[in-house]
Amino acid sequence: WNPTTVNTYWRMSPLQHVFMLGFFLLAVDTVLLGRTPEPPADAQACKTTCHRYGMKILGQWRREFTNMTSTIVCSSHCEDIFAGQDRNFEPGALTTRLSHH
Repeated sequence: WNPTTVNTYWRMSPLQHVFMLGFFLLAVDTVLLGRTPEPPADAQACKTTCHRYGMKILGQWRREFTNMTSTIVCSSHCEDIFAGQDRNFEPGALTTRLSHH
């Protein structure tokens, strides 16, 4: 670290300060938006996302949601996906049970 670095920062013009702040915020935004959302925990969470018009978000989990425009069709598809799973379903539970036998 060089003490002249601090002096250089304070000698920048206001426009350069704005540019630096904008670049920093863009970098932070890119990191935060680059995260993949977690899949819904159950059918109810999936349907809630549908009713909030979150089909594009669900589409990052399963592609078939991407082009849906109807909340009813989306909710029905959630029921189909989560059919047969009990309410206490844990995604890794079946694999864990099979590995113990």
